[in-house]
Amino acid sequence: EKRFSNSKTISLSKVKAIKDKLGVTVNDVLGGVLNMTIQRYLRETEPEKMTAGRSLRINFPINMRAPTRSMIPEIHNEISTGTVKVGLNHTSTVEAIMEHYWLMQEVKNSPAALVQLRLLDLLSRILPYEMLVQL
Repeated sequence: EKRFSNSKTISLSKVKAIKDKLGVTVNDVLGGVLNMTIQRYLRETEPEKMTAGRSLRINFPINMRAPTRSMIPEIHNEISTGTVKVGLNHTSTVEAIMEHYWLMQEVKNSPAALVQLRLLDLLSRILPYEMLVQL
C-alpha cells in the first residue's frame, strides 16, 4: 500500500541557524528531523513496532566527485550509495541530528562507498547491459 504525506514548510534560515549552533550540516539537520518524523508516524500508526532498540536502515546517495578548482563543472556524476542504521528511540530532535551527524562521519571516513563505486564501474565495463540491469 502506498501512502503520501507532507508537512509544513521548514525555513532554510532556521535550518541553517540550527546547523550553525550544533556544528553540523544542513543534511544532518534534515536527517534528524526526518528521523523524528518517522518515529512520530510509527508511534501513531504502528505503536507495537516502537520497541526499545528499534532501528531503521536508510540508503542515501553520496557524491564521490573530487572537489575541483575549476569553475567549469564536470559533466559526469560519480555517485555511490551509503547505508546506515538509525535509532528510532530518540527523546529529542537534537539527539537525532547528532546521531545522523556521527553516522555520516563514519560513512565519510569509510572506504566502502568508494569501493562500491569502483566495483560498479568495473562491472559496467565487463558485463553485458542485460546482466547489469538485473543487479
